[in-house]
Amino acid sequence: MEVGRKWEDLNIDCLVKVFERVGVKSLVSSVPLVCKPWYKASLDPQCWKDLDFQDVYPATSTTSSRVQPTTSPLTKLIKLSVLHSRGTAVRVVFHEDCTLKDFFLILGCPSLKMISLPKFLDNHHIEAIPFLIGKWTKLETLCMNSDRILVETLTQIRNNCKNFKSLTIFIHSTILTDKASAIVALLPKIKELTIRATYLPRVSLQLILLGCKGLELLDARDCVGFDEDDLEIWKMALHIKNFMCKGSVENPIKYS
Repeated sequence: MEVGRKWEDLNIDCLVKVFERVGVKSLVSSVPLVCKPWYKASLDPQCWKDLDFQDVYPATSTTSSRVQPTTSPLTKLIKLSVLHSRGTAVRVVFHEDCTLKDFFLILGCPSLKMISLPKFLDNHHIEAIPFLIGKWTKLETLCMNSDRILVETLTQIRNNCKNFKSLTIFIHSTILTDKASAIVALLPKIKELTIRATYLPRVSLQLILLGCKGLELLDARDCVGFDEDDLEIWKMALHIKNFMCKGSVENPIKYS
């Protein structure tokens, strides 16, 4: 009878490639316990380049219940992940229940190029976030779930993150002229901007189109504040390789 190959015989580089995709929770709680070769492979910093904590634990439902003990499982997982990455992680997606302490733990990853902030941020978090963002000087991409600290955050990016090129502001945000002007003034060389499903008045979009001449992608789909068939808007966007505004309406009441 032919005997199949054993997992422990698999080249460690191949194991590392596999483990890059299994997620941080599995890398901590299960992968190292299978066998010695798996344990050895799980220690490779390459496995910890992508630190996605978004779905590792169920999110709590209320602000009060998001107050976590100092040694919460999430905090422990973040601490272990940062240690294993040895400062080489390039991407982090925060869990909704991350505490301010968790944010400071991620400062142990100075090479981050992409950060996705959690959906809910209490006032204590809000005050500290722009300062922390400015610490990741290699940052290229930021995803925000709120426009509340947009100007303060972009100011830090302008001053400290010279390679920054991509900003995403998630749904249900409001981009009035003050926020649009801040994007233009603080990120004039931005390459990619996603403001999908936001309240984006026509004048705000015009400010962005006129001011951000280096844009290669602008995703303004499903917005409220301008019409997707606005010819003047399309003419102003001719310099953008990938301009999307399908589903956007000036006044949603007209189409209800």
